[in-house]
Amino acid sequence: MKHLLHCLIALALSSCLPIQDFGSYWDKGYIDESVIGNWDISDSAAKIKKEAKTEIVHVTSKGNTFSVEFIENGKTQAEQDQLIGRTLNAGVYKYFLYGSRSEIKNAKGMLFRYVVKDNYFMIYDLKPDSLFKLLHDKYSSVTNIKKADCTSRIICEPIEITKLDEGVFKILSQIPDTLEFWTMSAASVRTK
Repeated sequence: MKHLLHCLIALALSSCLPIQDFGSYWDKGYIDESVIGNWDISDSAAKIKKEAKTEIVHVTSKGNTFSVEFIENGKTQAEQDQLIGRTLNAGVYKYFLYGSRSEIKNAKGMLFRYVVKDNYFMIYDLKPDSLFKLLHDKYSSVTNIKKADCTSRIICEPIEITKLDEGVFKILSQIPDTLEFWTMSAASVRTK
């Protein structure tokens, strides 16, 4: 349930890739100033019908990490264990590495690809079938990124990273930037 909440806070359920071990890559992350601020993730279709709640993701920097809070109708939602994150550059891409403070302490968390442009925060889904074909055809020796075993899980991300190592990092940095591999799954607008 904690990962579901994390992905909702991160704006896109299907975009989040679970990582069992960040390896040395958490320490290579940094604060991307363009992420800091308030991001409106409210459902625009519900807003038109006047049924929507105002939902904001509030991102600040604390030291060398982001602090992430979820605000609904002006009230900060209590998170038992604060969410923190960092940006990791991989080739031309930016990935948001994040998790609860206790998960990060144990080198675990999630990641998703993002772009900030013209006051929009856009999240991209990696298409599993295309990735698995690429892994099979070009990166068969890399074993730390694979198809997840979802047989006994209600909620399951199809791609699983057991350890963010040099091989996985290389793949993340070299996935072609085409519609075959990526689709924009969410866009949020910066708000005050």
